Amino acid sequence: ARHRSLLPALTLQRRVQAEAEKRFALTYGIPNERAAPVVRRVGLAHVGEMVCHVRVLRSAKYLARYIPRFVARSLGCIGDRLMSLAELLPGIRTRKYRASWAAALDARADDLWRDSRRGPGPLAIRDTAFCQWRFDAEPASQIQYLIVAAAREDRLAGWFACQRTEDALRVRDFWTEGGAQHLDPTLLLLLAREARRAGCASVSVDFHGSAAIERALLAAGYFPRSGRPIFAKETGLAPATGLRDACWYLTSADEDV
Repeated sequence: ARHRSLLPALTLQRRVQAEAEKRFALTYGIPNERAAPVVRRVGLAHVGEMVCHVRVLRSAKYLARYIPRFVARSLGCIGDRLMSLAELLPGIRTRKYRASWAAALDARADDLWRDSRRGPGPLAIRDTAFCQWRFDAEPASQIQYLIVAAAREDRLAGWFACQRTEDALRVRDFWTEGGAQHLDPTLLLLLAREARRAGCASVSVDFHGSAAIERALLAAGYFPRSGRPIFAKETGLAPATGLRDACWYLTSADEDV
């Protein structure tokens, strides 16, 4: 029966929540559809959606789901060429940056974190120590960082922690000089360009936060595909605020930590 399967999960979640409220000012979770009722029962409120934004780089694979494969291949080739031409239009802007892949972040990422505007949060630290703990210490993660620097100086403009599965590139985390509130769409165009050069058919970014960053994703051709609910609760260790209206900055790196 459903109540027999729900009760153990509810009991465990209540125990975890009680312990968390003794130590932390905020608890949050991004549960799947089946776990959402349990999270609600322990007092967490729905505060938003973690949205997956996807940019298709090689369209034949996706067109083949709806039309014959040989037609999809031809149309996909035409569509990809048009997208490549469209990427040339903002090319003058992309020249002010240079992009390269790296196995780890360097000290410039700490300078970027120190100098960028973080906002009131909620927000996790985005420095090299965080990425080493979150990604680099886990060999199975196979994270590669796309490092974007200013073309004529050594200043870092941003980084993207990327994980590849077959021909799909997933951005697990990112931070740029725009901080928690802004993102230059040019950086996202560079990400798409480098993913295409690496042979990827798509690139995706999971994000919940600033409306300006959401607009930047759309402007760079990353369209929302799906969303998962975010639940949160403030504890007695923090002053009451409106969590739904808070300046969140959540990415895939903020899940399952």
